[in-house]
Amino acid sequence: MDHNTFNQFLDQWQNDIYRMIRSRVNAPADAEDIMQEVLLKLYRGLDSFRGESQLKTWMYRLVKNAIADYYRKPWWKFDWVREREFPDGSTSQPALEQYLDEQQVSALDAVLSKEQGEHLLKLVDRLSPAEKEYFTLRFLDAFSLLQISEATGKNLNTIKTHLYRAVKKMRNYLLEES
Repeated sequence: MDHNTFNQFLDQWQNDIYRMIRSRVNAPADAEDIMQEVLLKLYRGLDSFRGESQLKTWMYRLVKNAIADYYRKPWWKFDWVREREFPDGSTSQPALEQYLDEQQVSALDAVLSKEQGEHLLKLVDRLSPAEKEYFTLRFLDAFSLLQISEATGKNLNTIKTHLYRAVKKMRNYLLEES
């Protein structure tokens, strides 16, 4: 694949890939590292892509595997909010502060957005593992039902059943709180 073709590919899919990673990884800096690994694997593997599934499905599998590798790291290697100091004496901001600086949002907006996002993720965490995965793919990653089926290898009716239950549970969770 030539450089221009890969750049066109990045223009089309880069935001989707990052969103999929960021919805599953809390630290923006770690999500960016995973993103770089995925893009490198995509660049190296696109010539060998056989087209047996949709490109989006294949990318999802690469992202899912990269995230699984990330979570296999020992817990002490996670660097959520610490400031880092480098050998040259320079320092980096904690990931959360860096993210907020990059977004240039007001402090109130940042707190409200963070609280709402954390609240939603807590509700999603109450779902069964299958419901959580299908809910995330469908509503956060904007996969079609067919794409979810291809990516996970599960029967379409099974996915529909889990999604129905997940949506019903989320609706009940929200009604309980209001």
